Amino acid sequence: MRQKHWCGMTAKTGTMLSRVFTIVATYMYLIFEQKHLRSSNCTEMNQWNKNVTILIKQLIICWSLNIVFFLSFITIIISCLLIYSVYAQICRGLVVYIIWIFFYETINIVVQVLTNNNTGIAEVR
Repeated sequence: MRQKHWCGMTAKTGTMLSRVFTIVATYMYLIFEQKHLRSSNCTEMNQWNKNVTILIKQLIICWSLNIVFFLSFITIIISCLLIYSVYAQICRGLVVYIIWIFFYETINIVVQVLTNNNTGIAEVR
């Protein structure tokens, strides 16, 4: 059976390219965003009478570096499992990968918005 080609590559080649891109993008994100994710005012979180939403926001800001490391670790594992699912022809692996990327990007956007330090949305790091 002849394999179909889309944009000059097969499904296996496209999946390998997707996996490599995800791993490289995750490493680059960790390298370039590491200094922006560290928070120095985490010692002031002992005020429990504040609003719950403010407390959750401060908690996410203080743990942002750990959250990003954890998400990146899971992303690399899922990217490696994606290549196995393509070679084993298991469609669930691709579905899990797609769902995880949407979840990963949503959490990263939330972390970046909260750690923006009120410098303005127009500024791009």
